[in-house]
Amino acid sequence: MHGAIVMDYIKSRMAELGHAQYSLRLRHFVIPPSGQGYDYIPGQLMVLVEPVEMISITSDSGFFDLATAKSNELQYEHTGMVTISNYAGNQTAHVRFVQAIPK
Repeated sequence: MHGAIVMDYIKSRMAELGHAQYSLRLRHFVIPPSGQGYDYIPGQLMVLVEPVEMISITSDSGFFDLATAKSNELQYEHTGMVTISNYAGNQTAHVRFVQAIPK
């Protein structure tokens, strides 16, 4: 997803959620082969910057996995408990988000 699109999306979405002021944080998760990463972000918003193969992201607000045939829509926006699973048995995954934190 293009950086300008992510920034416009976050600005609009945070306004919808009633947050006029917020700070941004770039997050880069490094998930080892067959490993998982977790983050709990109540009241915050994380937007996936680019799709990543061989990973699954689940959160309180969405699901993302390019290999799934069980969903007809993938979510780039995640909130609450975020779990990132790397199901590549031999490859480290790099997963990048922009996180919006209300002030």
